[in-house]
Amino acid sequence: MKKTIVTSLTVLSVVFLMTSCKKENDSMTLSYKVKSTNTTATVDRILSGQVNWISGSGFVKEIEFEAENNSSEVEYEAIGNQKIDLFAPVTSLGNITLPPGQYEEIEVDINFASAGTDTAFVLRGNFTNSNNVVTPVLFTITDPLEVETEANNVTISGTNDFTAITSFDLSKLTAGISEAMLENATRTNGVIVISKNVNANLYNIFLNNIADMDSVEIDD
Repeated sequence: MKKTIVTSLTVLSVVFLMTSCKKENDSMTLSYKVKSTNTTATVDRILSGQVNWISGSGFVKEIEFEAENNSSEVEYEAIGNQKIDLFAPVTSLGNITLPPGQYEEIEVDINFASAGTDTAFVLRGNFTNSNNVVTPVLFTITDPLEVETEANNVTISGTNDFTAITSFDLSKLTAGISEAMLENATRTNGVIVISKNVNANLYNIFLNNIADMDSVEIDD
């Protein structure tokens, strides 16, 4: 199952700092890093209520770079196997090396997966209703999750640096969710848990919204 996530007032930016490294074959080392911004802002209002995401984590299994180079399909992967704090200032993910050339139909993917006690993807926040009553919210994904983004064509010369930024717009995660739906949601020890086994109706809406939440920019 492919899914993708992203915040309007809360913006999580997955920043891929691709650093130039002049070698004998003019290849380039791409250093992947994660950066988040505006992590304490409140997402778009849901009718007369609101949700504020305040923390989150994910377990990155691998990072992929897919594109066409001279009409040939190319794919490069970097193994992550690490838990990341989605709200940390900067987190390094891994490195890949690309030969110079013109890359078209680019896809930059981050693959999350549960491993041991680490959950694939988790977001924690608070739901505030129209009466200013605050209830904790926990959104958790245990199945594999692929954050897939597409970019315009880019030329790699082997000497230039460039950055690919994937933004996660969490305000879109709650599209179609009303205050009444959250008010009527099942509580687990006072928390609105949204998972495939608890409040599955909300979980399915969140998953359907994930595909509209990602965007990427690549600049040299």
